[in-house]
Amino acid sequence: MKNATFHHEHGTRPIAHENWEGFVAAGGYKAVVFDCDGTLVESAEAHFNSFRDAANAQGATLEKAWYEQRTGLDRYSLLTEFTKLTGDAF
Repeated sequence: MKNATFHHEHGTRPIAHENWEGFVAAGGYKAVVFDCDGTLVESAEAHFNSFRDAANAQGATLEKAWYEQRTGLDRYSLLTEFTKLTGDAF
């Protein structure tokens, strides 16, 4: 089970990625900030998993080592590089 880190006014707690929506709803929160570049919270793993799952859905395989070598690229540049790697399949 993958966990995310949820930071709130009362502290920090890990939450399984499939449970965050229920936690937010039960807590009465009115907004949630998703930090996709790791500036506010450690979200690199969730970011990779999202890109990997999107690639898989299109029939491509995104290797973690390849992805990690391109840390810091914006999404457009990352996807451009990935398209060069996969060709027409992606």
